[in-house]
Amino acid sequence: MLTARTAASGPFPLAAPLSWLGDRIEAGRVPLLNRRRCGTRRSGGLAGRVLRPVPAAPRRFAVASVAVLFAPAAPAPGMRTEQLGQEQQFESGSRPSVAYRHISESFSGGPAPALVVIRVDDIDAPEVLHTALGRFDHVSVHRSRDVAASEVPLPGR
Repeated sequence: MLTARTAASGPFPLAAPLSWLGDRIEAGRVPLLNRRRCGTRRSGGLAGRVLRPVPAAPRRFAVASVAVLFAPAAPAPGMRTEQLGQEQQFESGSRPSVAYRHISESFSGGPAPALVVIRVDDIDAPEVLHTALGRFDHVSVHRSRDVAASEVPLPGR
């Protein structure tokens, strides 16, 4: 659908009928309209004047165009990325730094640990005890309900 819409709105629908008309393309023009008043003039205007020397020295202009395209990218290999800390991003007395310190003092510590709960048909089965529960530290097993629970610390704590 998108390809059909793009093809219908692009230059191709115009190029096909023009190619079919061939030499008869001038047959539909209005006589005396858009005739040049003074002699013959080269077409192209500013673009023609700028691009006229290119065929005379193509290598020189190819090198110049590559240089023009790569000049803005020249600093890129020397760039280094890093993650800046709070103090490096803002001044120590700025409003974001003061607010960050206030929040950090009010909510010290870190995120609460995640509670992992495992419920199975038989908590005493060897597969459950060794495979699933063996990976956790400090597991609380509730045999009457076939449930095991463990707290897993989150990063930053």
